[in-house]
Amino acid sequence: MTIRKIFGLPVLLAALLAAAPVHAQSDEMLKQVLDKLQRLERDIRTLNLQVSRGGVEGTEGGSEGEGVSSAPNAMARIAVRVTDMEDELRAVTGRVENMSFEIVQMKELLERMNSDIDLRLRAMESGAPAVSAAPSPPGVQKVLPGAAPSGTLGTIPVKALPDDATDEASAPSPSRASQQAASVSASPSGIAAQQLKKPTVLPEGSAKDRYKFSFGLLRRADYAGAELAFEEFIELHSDDPLVGNARYWLGESHYVRGQYVKAAEVFLAGYQADPSSQKAPDTLLKLGMSLLNLDKKAQACASFEKLATDFTDLSGNIASKLAAEKKRAGCE
Repeated sequence: MTIRKIFGLPVLLAALLAAAPVHAQSDEMLKQVLDKLQRLERDIRTLNLQVSRGGVEGTEGGSEGEGVSSAPNAMARIAVRVTDMEDELRAVTGRVENMSFEIVQMKELLERMNSDIDLRLRAMESGAPAVSAAPSPPGVQKVLPGAAPSGTLGTIPVKALPDDATDEASAPSPSRASQQAASVSASPSGIAAQQLKKPTVLPEGSAKDRYKFSFGLLRRADYAGAELAFEEFIELHSDDPLVGNARYWLGESHYVRGQYVKAAEVFLAGYQADPSSQKAPDTLLKLGMSLLNLDKKAQACASFEKLATDFTDLSGNIASKLAAEKKRAGCE
């Protein structure tokens, strides 16, 4: 038992050290936003007090009318600052979501490593050969020979992605597919009836509540459930400001399961739907990574180049990841 603790300690320390900067960065960003909100609240209180007294005090030598007329200008400045704060809050929310998802992935990695170490130590104690308990990573799907030629970003047709690279886990078995086809074709209105009986995943509530529910499934590593929830969210709340985030996390739910074809389709559709979305840089990055995992290096490099050209002020995390992926793809 002592041996296991000694061997397991470096793993736990590594996980804690990896997670600490994430929490520190998140706390720092939230602190900055709260400071700005407090300053904005003080400004609004001061403005309300001045307006209640009959106008905003003018500069030295200015008339009372000039002081009163400056009140609308002050209100306009406050409105602009409120809009800026809303944009910053959305940006911080996106970063916190990314950090939360990275923590989930680190926890999964830690569990696999602990399981592997425990099995190896048991084998050492019993004198049996060690067998790795960590699951094998999903194989990279292959691309059909003669696939569509390289093109520029935004013109990659979905049919250019390989048709036979779907995952076995997401594809129904032949018998199940036959049963589904038979049930649908049993009556002329079979398809319509099946659509009407489509189960709902999202709970009752506002779009924001439903988005939190969907992201909660992702944080619990329920990727199949998150896929269904985000798909339903996009369908029901296509005009909501959070739909761009939902499209991105839908793509992530496929990417983490090795479903790179579907992930590339979702990321491409998400970027084309809203190129100015808060998640657009992350979407382009993951689109390129999905294409690279499909061995479509030319299209992957086009995605990386689009990201570097259109978004010159990338955050440190995305910029470093972009450089690493471009190097892995051999982009010029």
